[in-house]
Amino acid sequence: MDMAIGAIPALISGVAALFWFLPLWLLGPTHIRRRIRPVRPKGVHTAAMSVPAGPAAPEAR
Repeated sequence: MDMAIGAIPALISGVAALFWFLPLWLLGPTHIRRRIRPVRPKGVHTAAMSVPAGPAAPEAR
């Protein structure tokens, strides 16, 4: 970039790119993880979350 547009514009564009991509690299994955994490109701024991939903299986005879 230094040879193409000069030293000062290359430095400015590099700093601008850093301030643009740094939040994306740091906050982007955090935001995605927060959106896909399952939400557990407060006060519910974690073992209760492992019970399958739906009707119970018929008992074997």
